[in-house]
Amino acid sequence: MKNLLVCLVAFGLAYSLNAQNGYQIMSKEVGTTSNPGSRTIVCPSGSIYSHEVNYFNGISSMDQHFKWWDQVESAPGAPISLVVFFGSVDTIPDRNFTISFYHDNGGIPGTVIASYTGFIIGVNTGEILFDRETFTYTYNLPVDLALNAGDWVSVVAENSIYPWYWLTGTPGDGCIYNNLVGTMCDIGDLAFCLIGAPGGSEVPVAPWALAIGIALIGAVVILRYRRMQ
Repeated sequence: MKNLLVCLVAFGLAYSLNAQNGYQIMSKEVGTTSNPGSRTIVCPSGSIYSHEVNYFNGISSMDQHFKWWDQVESAPGAPISLVVFFGSVDTIPDRNFTISFYHDNGGIPGTVIASYTGFIIGVNTGEILFDRETFTYTYNLPVDLALNAGDWVSVVAENSIYPWYWLTGTPGDGCIYNNLVGTMCDIGDLAFCLIGAPGGSEVPVAPWALAIGIALIGAVVILRYRRMQ
């Protein structure tokens, strides 16, 4: 009984220390080597900005106390309609997630551009990373969203009892930001994909411009008809 109590106290102390740091790095916690399988986790077609999974690591992102941001280094070039991200878990892959976008504030996240919370079902990729299954998560934005170079992305698994690890990715600037420990450049970027909205790069034609165009075409047709008479 005494040994069990000592073990429980030790576990609680270790978890408390990790919580104070604000994160757990997947490889350090499990202590095994990566088994990436066939390396088939990729961003879907239609991605206009991406940090592809690099099979290197994962970092816990749970509740607002364990919150990480990654920067969009270059402007996507068109509004986005979907966000795809990748995570690894011990159990219960399906979670409530909050996906948020922020303006840049001198190299750190600033004011919120938009934030969305919803229950997302993870799709098993068949890949194993540090003895954990990996999952793809897709979220459809309620409205298309335009981002600029330097904006930030955050993904949080809300109210998670069991750890959820946001997989690391590349390319990028190699650094991420945490609300407790600040900037960290030890494990690289975080893996996510921004999918362009259908027709998002097209410039809409105003009704008045369309009317003028039709009138001009009509005038040209009439002039040509008269010349033929």
